[in-house]
Amino acid sequence: MTSEVPFYSEKDIIQDVRFVGNYDWSDVALRVAVSQVPDNSRRYLVRLIQGNGWGEYLGTLFQIDNQTYVDLYPKDNFNVTRLTPLGYPTASGLLEGISHDGNVQDGHRLHVLYKIEIDRDGLKLWAARKGSDPENVLASSMNIHKRLNGNGLIVEEKTPVLRSLLGDNGELKRALKGEPLLLKRM
Repeated sequence: MTSEVPFYSEKDIIQDVRFVGNYDWSDVALRVAVSQVPDNSRRYLVRLIQGNGWGEYLGTLFQIDNQTYVDLYPKDNFNVTRLTPLGYPTASGLLEGISHDGNVQDGHRLHVLYKIEIDRDGLKLWAARKGSDPENVLASSMNIHKRLNGNGLIVEEKTPVLRSLLGDNGELKRALKGEPLLLKRM
């Protein structure tokens, strides 16, 4: 799920030292390196490494109604391997397309939202994936301004509305469920 504006306000931002580290999603040969941004902005540099390619995101952890989320916003540094040797899209290539509204060349960038749980073993991430039941529920909702593109759902609301949709009774919070992506700590 994406948005042109952040899903959080500054007061929602949290820090969690457990987020910093190296992770592996062995199913798709993806490594993720998370480090603290040195400018004391309470943000993280999230680097996805797959094959010979990589992409960088500014990661922001935030919490609304005791649920933690991560907002990934693409940086300018991309050298992504888009296809596997068998011709399938890579995970890092898919995220690059989603975070750039399907067109990396035009510089249009979007915030990408995941629900996250962090523990000593790694990360669990939930997303409203393209074609998933949660995405279809959101797409049919009359209460949310949104548009669908070839890469998924773009929620077209201002930050205060996005925050309310992530609250305990919010439609976006209910959409982020199902089987999580599991990234093991290395």
